[in-house]
Amino acid sequence: GAPSDTGSQPMPFWLLLACALSPAAAGGNMRLHLIEQGLADQRGAYCLDGSRPGFYFSPATSTELNTTWIIYLQGGGFCRDDDDCADRSTTDLGSSQGWDGAIPGASVLDPDPSINPLFAQAHRVYIPYCDGWFYTGNKDDPVVVKGKTIYYRGKRNLVAILDTLDLLGLRGVENLMLSGCSAGGLASYIQGDYVGSRYPGARKYGVAPLSGFFPIHASQAGDYEFIAQLLTSAAMHNATGGFDGNRCYEAAQRGEISDPYLCGMSNYSYAYMEANFFIINSALDAYSLLNIYNGDTDCQHDEFNECSIKQIGDFDGWESDFMDQVEAASQFTRKGNGAFIQSCLEHCAVEDSKTFESLSIDGMTVSQALQQWWESSGSDPAADHTYTPCTLNKLGEHQCNPTCPNQVNYLEISRMKKRNVPSTPHAYSTPMGL
Repeated sequence: GAPSDTGSQPMPFWLLLACALSPAAAGGNMRLHLIEQGLADQRGAYCLDGSRPGFYFSPATSTELNTTWIIYLQGGGFCRDDDDCADRSTTDLGSSQGWDGAIPGASVLDPDPSINPLFAQAHRVYIPYCDGWFYTGNKDDPVVVKGKTIYYRGKRNLVAILDTLDLLGLRGVENLMLSGCSAGGLASYIQGDYVGSRYPGARKYGVAPLSGFFPIHASQAGDYEFIAQLLTSAAMHNATGGFDGNRCYEAAQRGEISDPYLCGMSNYSYAYMEANFFIINSALDAYSLLNIYNGDTDCQHDEFNECSIKQIGDFDGWESDFMDQVEAASQFTRKGNGAFIQSCLEHCAVEDSKTFESLSIDGMTVSQALQQWWESSGSDPAADHTYTPCTLNKLGEHQCNPTCPNQVNYLEISRMKKRNVPSTPHAYSTPMGL
């Protein structure tokens, strides 16, 4: 063959060595790609501080999975007002300037096929979160705060990143999963149908967010402070300018929903979702209990083991209300959908590969449940892929699920931060570095 045709030739030793040393090959690390400056300027796609957004990418290592992609959205709260966003713009959640050149993948991004049989050898994408409002804001004019110019451009960032990934092969995707945790999970509810609409040729598209369902619920004191902050900041970021492709927003424009900003809440977006959907969440999510419920905080640790019987009753009531909100959507029982909802005091714990493999309901691990849902026909009864939480025990060991990860340091570190500051990154460390 021609000199360039090395198909039948053994690979030269120096090339083998170069491959072995490249970040993509070293333990399956994912390498950082910032979008090109020209594209950023053309689209107005910027992190809060005006730096370029980007993504971590590891290409498929199996020819069979060369048209299979997983895209994962990082979490990290939201910023509530201009000052808060200006402060955030100096961190990795508001600027790409300090991002690592490569990161390891875990859980659904783990490069080990024994841990992550679905996507270990597929194209894996991790999108860092730097816009402050769920990959959705779309405010034309930057704001100047404390002498800093701040951009609210989450949706433009998402679009520019997907456009760049299209050039790397995403355009020809056949099997695509969108996932993310916390703020990245909520973004999967908000933007899930938009992302799906870009790839009409895909054979299979599904959305499977972790810890992204935040119920509309009063605090123990009876206020809706957290929800109010979320909706107020939605207006500040001009979230409705980034709701294109969201079916809830289309319903709001038809007058079916009173306030279009409600489409920024997971239960509203979920209720209109067209994509096949698999919820991964705790009904006793640590972040929601701390920030939304904000009650009985003295025993929100060690899987509720120090709670009184009355406090366990409070949490049982919360769990019941949470399930009512999830089950209110026809999507919960729609063919092709599913859910894995447990009772652990955790938030984003499934981002850890150990928890991904061990957290279970009636002997079914979250990893197995996700795999069975993904590999199904896409039209199975939802009941075949739905796992629901047990109720905490009033007596003895309160946690009814013995496989909970006991994410003990989540609350301890959150407690040191001032109350209700959801804009801080998740306090505990995971392999994905939230």
